[in-house]
Amino acid sequence: MGKPLAKLETDIVREVLLAVGQRDDCRVWRQNTGGIEYGGAKQSELRQVLALLLAGKLAAAISSVRGILNRKQQTIKFGMKGQADITGVLIVDGLGFRLEIECKSETGRQRKEQADFEKMVMLAGCIYIIVRDAEQAMRLIDRNKQTLQLRMREGAEQ
Repeated sequence: MGKPLAKLETDIVREVLLAVGQRDDCRVWRQNTGGIEYGGAKQSELRQVLALLLAGKLAAAISSVRGILNRKQQTIKFGMKGQADITGVLIVDGLGFRLEIECKSETGRQRKEQADFEKMVMLAGCIYIIVRDAEQAMRLIDRNKQTLQLRMREGAEQ
């Protein structure tokens, strides 16, 4: 028997979301990036073409279809290059701290855009972790929470 198949990153993201989402001290959600093409025919335009065809006005219908097909497609982009797979809030002693979780497969490596995003998040005083499974996510969140609690106690004592 061969080596078991490595988990896909999408499976890891799902597992981390489920595990971390069950914590009382976290609110997390999936953060997608990408784009969607927009600019196709509207329903009212298709009705107009159908009406022209039914009325026997073939030339007008063809002209209308050409106009629809020649319309420039637009891409609507969402998300930010390099952003983490999961974002949310870690609640520590009643205060919320931004939490970013990047999920990687067994062989996955952080891209430059992701490293840049991590740096931005960390410079803002937020939490950024890279994980390969849900258990690691839970451990790193606990460790960050303990660190924040310690810092908050130290700040209160001064």
